[in-house]
Order: sequence, then structure tokens, then C-alpha cells
Amino acid sequence: MLSYISVNSFEVITMKFVKNIISIICCLAVMCAMFVSASITASAANDVKVEIISNVIKAEPGDRFLVSYSFKNADEFKYGLTAFTGILKFDSSKVRCTKATHSSFNNSFFTTNKSLDGEVRTLYAYANLNKKPGVNSDAAFVTYEFLVKKDAVGEVKFSLSFDTMVTTDYDKDPVENITLPYNTPSCTVEIIN
Repeated sequence: MLSYISVNSFEVITMKFVKNIISIICCLAVMCAMFVSASITASAANDVKVEIISNVIKAEPGDRFLVSYSFKNADEFKYGLTAFTGILKFDSSKVRCTKATHSSFNNSFFTTNKSLDGEVRTLYAYANLNKKPGVNSDAAFVTYEFLVKKDAVGEVKFSLSFDTMVTTDYDKDPVENITLPYNTPSCTVEIIN
């Protein structure tokens, strides 16, 4: 009888302990879900919306065409976008980047490396001298010219991403750099041989 009571008491204590642990885990899960949903809502409001377009949907070997990208909501950030590297990836067996044309922004530095295999990288940096914004326009930011290679055929997908994208709050002391989330757009050109 004594052993039955001690085993039964042990089961009751164990069950209470397990219930407490499960309650704590459930509470933590609910709190985490609330935090994640709040973070998603906050970051979604500040996403940079990027658009990439080609001036053609079809091309033939020897043809040249343009691919450009722009920021659709850079004006939502008080001092625009101030630093990033755009990385445009493509199938280098079908097309070759021959030229890059940059937009004009005050106190800005641009450089493009088009000699990489299967990608073109454009670095942008902005130095604010008078609290004027960097990229804050939805006009084409950079336009790349591509040449279709001799024996190319099939689709060429152009996908765009960034290393980091930064905006700066020059009203804070000290000045604060803020990393922004962004979408990763793509477009396709069909090569007809």
C-alpha cells in the first residue's frame, strides 16, 4: 500500500511538472509568434521595392538590348538610398554585358564591373554634404546593354539582388545608418536562333 501511494504521488508531481513546462513552452511560442508578426509588419512597411525591366521580350544572335532597374519607393526614405551594390545575374553563355549607363545623383559615386562571369555588379555610394537625398527617384537607376552571342538560343533570366542596402538618417546625432530589406526581381528575354 505504501509503495502504491508513493508511486501515485510521484505520478501526480510529475504530471504537474510536465503541465507547467508545457504551459511555459506554449506561452513562449505565443510570445514569439507575436514578436515575429510585429517584426514582419514593421519590416514590410520599410521594404525597398525594386523593379527590373528589359526593353525586349525576344532577341536574336547579334542583337543588342537593354536591361534596367529602378527603385519604386526610394522617395519614402527621407535621405533616399545611400549605399549598396546591385548584383545582376544572367547566363553568360548566351549574352554579354557591353555597357552600363548610370543615372545622375548629386555627390554620388558609381562604378560597374561588367567583366565578371555571369554577373554585373554596380556599386553606389552617396556622401551627404547638405542633407540632400541620395537615390530618391523611381527613374532608371542603371541601364545595362547586352549583346546576344552567336549560337545562343533559349531563355535568359536576369535576376537582381543586393549585398546590403542602406539609408542614412542625417538628423540623428551621431548619424545613423539603417539596413533595409528589399525584393529580388527578375525578368526574362527569349533568344530565338
